[in-house]
Amino acid sequence: MTLADLADALADEYGIDRDAARNRVEEIADRLPAGMYDPTTGTLADDGEAAIRDQVAADYHGMTNVSGRHDDLLAGIREAADQIAEHQRLADEWMRRRDEMIRTAIREGVRVPAIAEAAGLDRQRVYQIRDRRR
Repeated sequence: MTLADLADALADEYGIDRDAARNRVEEIADRLPAGMYDPTTGTLADDGEAAIRDQVAADYHGMTNVSGRHDDLLAGIREAADQIAEHQRLADEWMRRRDEMIRTAIREGVRVPAIAEAAGLDRQRVYQIRDRRR
């Protein structure tokens, strides 16, 4: 079996990205004892394939440092997602405030070009906000 074929099989089996699987398989193969892997042809002996499968299984069943790294990555992703959600909530709140101030300014007779400039919008968008479109 080739490294590429094994990586593709492991990617499917563990639901991981193919490039990540290929990188991990190559990393493990580079440390295999002589005779288990032929780097010139990219082929594995049966015991080389078994060794790589065992290591990947350990990686994805929480038995090595890889799973700790994955936990750290997932925690970072969760934190980023939480921050995005919070900032989106704040942006939505500020947009509602801005839009209400734009409507108030128009009702009080402030010129639309001045409002557009202050808000960093074009006049068409100011009119859309006034009319509560989009």
